[in-house]
Amino acid sequence: MVRIEGHPAKKLFFWIERADFVRQYQKIEGFWLPERDQTLVQVRLYGKKVLTIDHQNYVVNGAQHKEEPTPTHEGRGGAVVAAK
Repeated sequence: MVRIEGHPAKKLFFWIERADFVRQYQKIEGFWLPERDQTLVQVRLYGKKVLTIDHQNYVVNGAQHKEEPTPTHEGRGGAVVAAK
């Protein structure tokens, strides 16, 4: 999914006649992350107002791998004893 558009199902507030939103995504290092949120609102007596949020400067950190214990020798009953 690269783009979502819509408007709230319920009326938000008396002063807001209509609100529409658009969310765009971008793929960064295999992850889909928000690129831009834009909301257009029709306000009574004031007209149209637009709020735009640009998401940028993402840094994706590598997955932290848990260090697995190294088997050293077998104990009684065939169980593996591990050293940390």
